[in-house]
Amino acid sequence: MDPLSIIAGIIAIVDCILSTYSAIRDIKGLPKAFEEVERNLPLVKETLQTAQQQLHDNSPSDAEKRAIGPIIMACESKLNELNEILTKIQKQKKEGDGEIKEWSSLAKLYHKAVVPMGKAHRVESLMSAMIDNLKALAIHQMFKAVTQPQIGKLEDAIKKLSQVEPSIPDSDFEPGWSTVNQTNNDRSNGFLCTEGTMHNVVGGNVWKADQNMNFDGDLQKLLAYGLAGAGKSVLASIVIHHLQNLHNRLYGNHNVACLYIYFDYKKQKAQTLINILSSLLVQLLRCSRKVSHEVQCKFDEWKQKKPFLGDGEYVDMITSQSLEFRRIYVVVDALDQCCSDTTTNTLSEFLDICCKLPRTFHSLFTTRTDLHSQFLRPDYELEIKAHPDDISAYLFNFIDSRQVMRSIVDEGHLRNHSFQEHLLNSIISRSDGLFLLAHLHLANLASTNTLEEFEYTLDNLSGDLAQVYKAALERIAIQEDKQRNTAIMLLSWITFAKRPLTIAEATQALYIQNASRELNMSGYVTPKVTLNPEAEWTLTSVCAGMVVGVVEKKTTFLHFAHRTARKFLKKHLLVECRDAYSVMTEVCLRCLIDTPIRPPKEKTTVQNTSEHFTKNYPFFHYAANNWGFHMADKVKGPVYQLAWKFLSEHENKEKLDYAVSVMEDTNISRQEQFTGLHIAAYFGLTSLVQKAVGLQKPLDVNSRTKRNETPLHWAVSRGHRQFSELLISQQADMKIQNDDKRTPLHIAIDKGDSDIIYLLLSHGCADLELADIKGYTPLIAAVKKGNGKLVQRLLRLGAKTEFEDGHGWTAMRWAAQLGYKMIIETLVRYKASVSSPTKEGWTLLRWAASEGRSDIITLLKGMNINLDEPDKDGKTALQWAVRYQCSMATWVLLQAKVNVNKRDNTGMTALHVAAETFHRSVKGNDVLWLLLANGAKVNTQTKTFGQTPLHIAASEGSESAIWLLLSKGADPTKLDVNRRTALHCAVAGDHIQAAQLLLWKAADLINASDHEKRTVLHYAASQGNTALVEMLIDWDADINARDRSGQTALHIAVLQSHEDIAVFLIRKDADLEITCKRNRKRVSLDDLVISMNNKAIMVAIDEVRQSRSSYQV
Repeated sequence: MDPLSIIAGIIAIVDCILSTYSAIRDIKGLPKAFEEVERNLPLVKETLQTAQQQLHDNSPSDAEKRAIGPIIMACESKLNELNEILTKIQKQKKEGDGEIKEWSSLAKLYHKAVVPMGKAHRVESLMSAMIDNLKALAIHQMFKAVTQPQIGKLEDAIKKLSQVEPSIPDSDFEPGWSTVNQTNNDRSNGFLCTEGTMHNVVGGNVWKADQNMNFDGDLQKLLAYGLAGAGKSVLASIVIHHLQNLHNRLYGNHNVACLYIYFDYKKQKAQTLINILSSLLVQLLRCSRKVSHEVQCKFDEWKQKKPFLGDGEYVDMITSQSLEFRRIYVVVDALDQCCSDTTTNTLSEFLDICCKLPRTFHSLFTTRTDLHSQFLRPDYELEIKAHPDDISAYLFNFIDSRQVMRSIVDEGHLRNHSFQEHLLNSIISRSDGLFLLAHLHLANLASTNTLEEFEYTLDNLSGDLAQVYKAALERIAIQEDKQRNTAIMLLSWITFAKRPLTIAEATQALYIQNASRELNMSGYVTPKVTLNPEAEWTLTSVCAGMVVGVVEKKTTFLHFAHRTARKFLKKHLLVECRDAYSVMTEVCLRCLIDTPIRPPKEKTTVQNTSEHFTKNYPFFHYAANNWGFHMADKVKGPVYQLAWKFLSEHENKEKLDYAVSVMEDTNISRQEQFTGLHIAAYFGLTSLVQKAVGLQKPLDVNSRTKRNETPLHWAVSRGHRQFSELLISQQADMKIQNDDKRTPLHIAIDKGDSDIIYLLLSHGCADLELADIKGYTPLIAAVKKGNGKLVQRLLRLGAKTEFEDGHGWTAMRWAAQLGYKMIIETLVRYKASVSSPTKEGWTLLRWAASEGRSDIITLLKGMNINLDEPDKDGKTALQWAVRYQCSMATWVLLQAKVNVNKRDNTGMTALHVAAETFHRSVKGNDVLWLLLANGAKVNTQTKTFGQTPLHIAASEGSESAIWLLLSKGADPTKLDVNRRTALHCAVAGDHIQAAQLLLWKAADLINASDHEKRTVLHYAASQGNTALVEMLIDWDADINARDRSGQTALHIAVLQSHEDIAVFLIRKDADLEITCKRNRKRVSLDDLVISMNNKAIMVAIDEVRQSRSSYQV
């Protein structure tokens, strides 16, 4: 949401709180903390209004919105909670027989509302935290200029709030008052986290700050290990929560980054090392103010060439981007679920990278006990166990939230005052340090109805997790029929569902499942879902503690109390649900078929895509996305008939269209004019279509969507080999191209699906010359994927190698660009051209030389390729290698005995090129040495300008190159077509040191003249370089030398307004009486100076003349 809108809403909340205070401030005995909170409300409003005005006047960037967003939302959260507490007090005050005027009558309500939530929820704590957030907002660079006066006031307010007498004493906050909170970060296993839970694990001397963690210590790698259910993910949740709060507080400074990795054994294929590193980089960039130079360069390179980035390059980018931060925190949860097979080595390579990260990275790893820590080499290892104090807090909260259980425990306490202690000790002793077992034991005890039954169950609790699960199933089995059936159906759905279900989804699924058992489904219409406040309890209470509700983004999802429950139930639950797959598929199909898409009284379809429809029929979305996946499992019976009815009957076409439109896969949901066979292809429903073929049902295997895609396109894109084979056996056309001109073969190659690729090729009907919209033939596509075996197979089948894509690139050029050496060898063996240029003039040899690919040059040498073959400009591979200063490629070519003195169309040799590019980098020295050591002629002149390598080196001012060339016999007296020496070139380029070096070698060049009879002094005067003129005069340059028009260096300095040089030459006794030609007339120096209106030069001339006159006298 827009920050401006949020702040406007917060100001409205402040006004509401001020109004509430006016109704309660007269209560006698109202704690001082309440008065202090009220006193700070105007300051809060004033600060917010200042920020609001600043946002209104200066539209913030997206980066600024991301920076201030969490701070503003934190303010809103605190104020909402404060408002809720005060509103409860106001309401209670009015509900008395007469209006309540004493705080003592309201204190119990306040106590009950706050204590279970913790000290941080007292009104003064909420206000202090909120003002702290406002301070963070005020010091943000966007507001700092206008909120500077507020910062001091905010700091004073925080100080006074910390000194005020607490509205509830600290002693009232006992561990037993902790409430159950479900953390979003713990949604992976649905485990319950209690306020204060795991603090005994985190405390001590490990990471301690704010009584939790030391974020400024030197600890870099902490390994937290423990058994399944010990609370490792709970610990990760607490750490993440703390890091998020820290990050929000410091967001304005952008000096802290928080990164998270959650491993899941079910996603091992997707959680590759590259994906893990790219995720870390993306998270780091989201925390950054700017992109580092290295990351930007890599991105620009990727946009141009689309190269494959290796893990080393990702690590370099992460390291580069991390320089922006003071500290970077990484939480890695469930490390034991990272892929550790010997093929990919993901785990070992990831841990190796973690050990090499900069010291600004501080990482927490959670894992099971059996993972050896030698690969990680942590700074500290910490075993995770449920601390008795944590279990105690959880126990008393659990009991307090269940009335029947509380009354039983109270009864036991009356009989025996040590009953609660015995209960706690029994739970702790049988939990073996596992929160999971503690939770399940408590759920077992909660199912009892009498004290005797409670005590018997307590005495027979098991410490074995499998036995606990079995006991839970036994408790379910003895429930009443309705409850037992609900539990079995719900456990079945949670076990086998393709994703977690919400309360509403599960409720509707169970209703449809019950209806399909009990009713004649003909004419049946799926009813709307209406949830009551007890809906979650109704579902979870029958499951013997195995199922919990997890809140994520304000929606409650059903999860197992721990992920180990799913594994156990998959093995044991099928005994109760022998045909769970078929039942779930049928329920999904019934929902899709029987849900009224367009109600009779409503003609518009707006409702169908609205939240209103989803609210009424929540299971429809799940059914649309997953019915086919359930169908692909081991289904049997009438489900096939129901599925074919849904896909093929005209009366269901509208429902099929709508079901597809709500699918999460946007590649499918946006499709139009598809058939039921397309949908069967998408889900890979081979058995269904085989049955239809056996019953001779009509099938249009070449039907096309609006994008011209056939069912075969869809089956291939989803990787369904058997379905693809079935379509091919029914004469599916493999040559049909979609709107992107892609055939099924193109798609299979892009997916890298070898099984389907060879299936399509084995039938011999694929056209190997069909190009997609980018001009990629199957061969080019295979080369781009680096699939050497496929390239060889395509070539063997007759694929042409010289075909060019839309940018004029051949398969060979792609192989070279991507560095696939073996594919290049394969292409050459199948007669792919190495020397014939493309339309752009590209050849493999030229590319290899330019890119410094000495390995490719060596390969071509071994194939007896002519390495001296020139391109259309006459340039050889050696010249290209030299131009890009690829020293190794240059050396390999010279070792292959290429002609080092071969000229291009302009007469340049490789030595000319080396002289021209020498100054670009230190590699230029190596290249020049190699050429000179291998017989390069130093005095060869170009055709057009007659320049030697020395001329070019002098023009570039490369002193080292000049020295090398001179030492190897370069002639400094050589003239170009304009009769210029290398010295002329050096001076013309303003290179004073290069000129000195040449004069040191050949001082006679000082007065050499070009075709216009201009000397180097003329050139220096024209350049306007006083130091250069002075140096040449010191080398005895003829100060009065004239060019063809009679101009001396002095004339040129005057004409070009180089005042300092003119004055210098005048004072160095330049002849002041020499005339020159201007517009075919002889002009004196005086007239020239007057025409230029330069008084300083005229003054210098007069001074020198007077001096000379006085000397003569």
